[in-house]
Amino acid sequence: MTNHHAENQWLLYSIEINRQSASFANPNQKYHGSTSKGYCVCYCTHSITVSARALRVSYDTCDAQITWNIGKKLSKKQVLKFTVDCTIPVNDRVLDTSSFEKFLHDRIKVNGKAGDLGDSVTISRVNAKLTIVSTIPFSKRYLKYLTKKYLKKQQLRDYLHVIASDRQSYQIRYFNIHDAGAGDDDDE
Repeated sequence: MTNHHAENQWLLYSIEINRQSASFANPNQKYHGSTSKGYCVCYCTHSITVSARALRVSYDTCDAQITWNIGKKLSKKQVLKFTVDCTIPVNDRVLDTSSFEKFLHDRIKVNGKAGDLGDSVTISRVNAKLTIVSTIPFSKRYLKYLTKKYLKKQQLRDYLHVIASDRQSYQIRYFNIHDAGAGDDDDE
């Protein structure tokens, strides 16, 4: 093997590859070892090409070319939809959904800035249910945190709590004090 690369131009890459989707053109196990875990370590120059549907990574060396075609399509924007059901406290006129909606609009952070939702996060209200739709990463836990913060600000946290009713929705309910009182009566 003749070395026409200067030492300062050599780059060491440790690339984890999926052995099922990796294709090697002219593999030379002496210089380019692919272990059973799917690692390849070599001194090489690199070129990366991104197309609309797939990623092609090509590594050229003195004696071999290693190419990975990642065949998965690039995903579209993921739309996340969460709901907060406030029907129980709204029916008792304890909670105002319009003020809760305004609180969420002012407090949800997008790119580190609160109140500037743009097109990436939308908040809509239908009766006593708030729906938050996001095209950026948005966690359900963050929504619960903001809901608890709103309840604390309105001094409702002492008798209302937020529970998950399913994977994409929360519900605001009263604490179940009746069961705790029934347990005290049994002890006497």
